[in-house]
Amino acid sequence: MERRLYEGWKGKNPDLYMSAWADGAVAQSPFGPLNRATLRAWQVKAEAACAVASYGFSNVRAVQIAPDAARLTYVLDQDATCGGGKAPARQSVLSVYVRTPAGWRLAAQSVQGYQDLPAGLTLEPEDGR
Repeated sequence: MERRLYEGWKGKNPDLYMSAWADGAVAQSPFGPLNRATLRAWQVKAEAACAVASYGFSNVRAVQIAPDAARLTYVLDQDATCGGGKAPARQSVLSVYVRTPAGWRLAAQSVQGYQDLPAGLTLEPEDGR
């Protein structure tokens, strides 16, 4: 499922990226919590400004925390540029998945390591957090 996120990111396909997220999902960002609509708007903006050459996962750990919920942690390494600058190469990610009628979907995610984003990739308070 996480691979779907990064294939959408790399392929500049926000629909593929968003297909991994559950209705009512929330992402924690340097700008604060982002609801699903704001997350999609930010993803479209980021995909327009960025090019991803490669990505990979390491130190992957999955734990089922309830019959219909699981936690996934991993380190993401990526080679990406955004707005002419290098995107953060290494990020630590925590994802929480829930089982829905459509299958496992991402309910919450927190990413550490992208606090110093390239220029132009910010969200302002009026962006609907």
